[in-house]
Amino acid sequence: MFRFTFDFTEQDALHFTLFCILNAPLFKWANRVALAVLLTIPLLPILFFLQDLLSDAPGEFEELLIRTVLTTVLCIVLYRIYTHLLERTTTRDVLRRLEAMRAAHMFGIRIVIFEEMHIVERCEHTERTIAYRSITDVSLSDNGIYLFTAPTEAIVLPLYIFASEEEKRELLALVRAKVSP
Repeated sequence: MFRFTFDFTEQDALHFTLFCILNAPLFKWANRVALAVLLTIPLLPILFFLQDLLSDAPGEFEELLIRTVLTTVLCIVLYRIYTHLLERTTTRDVLRRLEAMRAAHMFGIRIVIFEEMHIVERCEHTERTIAYRSITDVSLSDNGIYLFTAPTEAIVLPLYIFASEEEKRELLALVRAKVSP
């Protein structure tokens, strides 16, 4: 089967935690709502223009165009500020979580062995055995493979531990075959 020995670093934990936060349903929902609101606001000048047309009030097309463009630019800037502040807040929260992980001695050399019936994960202070059926989700990011056993708990396999792309594909195929027989 497969056996990986690697140093689980704070950077690996940071990538995993950010992946969990950024892919959480609540986070995605909040982003969609903010985007929808900020994309809807530029329509307000057009609605006011249409209201003026219906009430036979004089309205200038150039004025409408300028209002719409300025409102759209403002909304784009506001969305960029929103995402930047959200990322900063998230990073700050992640750093607090990393401090807690440091205190719990979660970093260091890990050995992950993929056996026939289960996965064994060994750290300096702990050893746990996880049955393949306990894996609820297999996710691949730009930084690692995450074998979730709970919504925010997973076996983290950084991509740098794989000798080749082929080895990574073989492991993913094995785990996916064992998870969903």
